[in-house]
Amino acid sequence: ALDQSTLLLKKNLSKMDLPSSWEILEQFSTFHDFLKSWNSKVNLTTVVTWEQAVERHYLDSAAVTLAYSFEQKSEDQRIKVLDVGSGGGFPGVPLKILFPDICLTLLDSVRKKTVFLEKATAHLGLKSVEILGRRAESAAKEKQHRQAYDLVVARAVAELRVLAELTLPFCKIGGTVIAIKGENISSELEHSSGAIAKLGGKISAIINCSDRFEFLKSNLVVISKISETPPGFPRRPGIPLKRPIMRDT
Repeated sequence: ALDQSTLLLKKNLSKMDLPSSWEILEQFSTFHDFLKSWNSKVNLTTVVTWEQAVERHYLDSAAVTLAYSFEQKSEDQRIKVLDVGSGGGFPGVPLKILFPDICLTLLDSVRKKTVFLEKATAHLGLKSVEILGRRAESAAKEKQHRQAYDLVVARAVAELRVLAELTLPFCKIGGTVIAIKGENISSELEHSSGAIAKLGGKISAIINCSDRFEFLKSNLVVISKISETPPGFPRRPGIPLKRPIMRDT
């Protein structure tokens, strides 16, 4: 029999029109056990119980689908997804469990975390996953990653105008950046519109997840990439955080 939290996961995945087969629930549970066993060595998350993690990690990651459709265009055009600052693998790994056909890249600059991500994705038998142990500022300058992704996701990485500089350079024109943010984002939104425009993006939607699922506390800021990111961005490692782009510069 399934425990309450697994039933909650199943029920809400179905409500989001997402696959919720026994195999998928099993993969979430396997991933969770693996995360828990590593968490004592590498600080990946403060949310360790399965009950809490179902709502705070797994369904929160799955909620990206409230803003983005993972319908594959064709066999050879697989959706390329980049998770910036992936840490414990959120939201990238849950999205890959739900949509095994996406090509997923997980980026984190902390060596212990990339080792965890390598081991975890191998343990789950996930294919077409690349782990990048680099800073976003450096990786976004590399030809194979610049403006190469259909979807760039980031969760709890930095305030929006800093995040824009760390994500938009990776996103192809016509692609989407989704920032999973907390509840109070009005001042962040106010301060970030100039930076987002400057980097070639435009906010196309803000989705309050709790309108659909009251236990979800996050807002999704959906940014469309409408023009090329100027070559000077992102700036050198550490600079985006120290000196966020001001609206008029």
